[in-house]
Amino acid sequence: MGVKWSRDQVLEELKAIVGDENVLHEEYDLLTYARDRYPPLSHPRQGVMPLAVVRPGSTEEVRQIVLLANKYLIPLTPRGAGTNFAGSAVPKEGGIVVDMTRMNKVLEVDELSMTVRAQAGIVIQHLEEELNKHGLTLGHDPGSFPSATLGGCISTAALGWRAGKYGDIGQMVLGLEVVLPTGEILRTRSITKASTGFDIKRLFIGAEGTLGIITEATLRVHPMPEEFAILYYGFKDFETAFYAQLKVFRKGLKPAMSLVYEEEIEGPSGEKLGGSVTIVYEGVKEIVDAQVRLTEEIFKREGGVRLSDEEAWKFWEERHDMYSFMNREGQYDALDTAV
Repeated sequence: MGVKWSRDQVLEELKAIVGDENVLHEEYDLLTYARDRYPPLSHPRQGVMPLAVVRPGSTEEVRQIVLLANKYLIPLTPRGAGTNFAGSAVPKEGGIVVDMTRMNKVLEVDELSMTVRAQAGIVIQHLEEELNKHGLTLGHDPGSFPSATLGGCISTAALGWRAGKYGDIGQMVLGLEVVLPTGEILRTRSITKASTGFDIKRLFIGAEGTLGIITEATLRVHPMPEEFAILYYGFKDFETAFYAQLKVFRKGLKPAMSLVYEEEIEGPSGEKLGGSVTIVYEGVKEIVDAQVRLTEEIFKREGGVRLSDEEAWKFWEERHDMYSFMNREGQYDALDTAV
C-alpha cells in the first residue's frame, strides 16, 4: 500500500530532483503529452492527461523519479519524442510522464571498435550526424528519423529503411543501461557476443518501457558507404515484380532496402505496368556496382523496364519525411503494415 500524497507534494518532490523548470504541470503543457501521433487508432483525440511531466538530465535523476513513483504508487510512462503511431507513449491518467529528451548526449565514439555510446534521449538524426563526422553511420533511418529518439527506437524495436543491410535497431544494440522498476540501475556488458548466460539486454528491446527505463545504449556502427544506388523498375503485374525481387535474393544479393508495389504506372514507352520494385544498395563502390549490374540483369530477364531515376529519388526522400506527412491531420489512412 502506497503512502498518502497530494498533487502539490509530489510536484515539489519532483522539482527537488530535476529542478523547477523540468517539471511541467500546467494544462497547456500536459496537453502535448496526452497523446502520441496517431490517436484515432487507440485513443480519443484529446488523449489522456498525466499528473505531471518530468524531464530528467541524468540516470541518477531517473532512479530518484522511479523511487518516488514507487513510494506513492504513481504509474510512470517513459517517453522519447512521442513519434509512434500506436498509443504506446500515452500516459496513464494521473500518472507521470518521464520525458527523456534532456538526456541527449553522445558519450563516446570508438572508431577502432566501431561502437558508439549515447544517452537515450538523443534524436537519431543528431546521432547520425555526429557519427558522420567520424566517417561512420548507424544505418538506422526510420520514417521518423528527424524526430525519433534512440531510447524510443530501442524500446519499440524499430526498423529503418536500410534494415536489409544493417538490421533492425535491436541488432545494433551491444549494451544497455536501464533503471529498473525497483530503482536499481542495470548495466549490461557491451560485447558483440557472449556464450555464457542469458542475453539480458534483449528483455528491454521492444518492451516499450514496461520493464525499465533505458538511459544509455552502446551500439555497433558501420563505415559510411562510398556509394549509394537506387533502382526503380516496373513490371507487367505485382506477381512478376514480386518474383523478380525473390530472384535477386536467390542470387545471394543483399540490398539495403527492397520494396515491391502493386501500382498502375506508365513505362518509358507508354506501356501499362501493374507492379514495381524499388531497390537500394550501398557500401564499397565496386561491390555496389556489381550488385546493381547483377540486379539489372535479373530484372531485364523478367521483363522489367527501368523507370525514372528522378521518381526513385523522390520516393527515397519522401520515405525519409514520412513522419511530417503522417503527422498532418486527415492523413490517417497513409499507413504501411509489416507482418
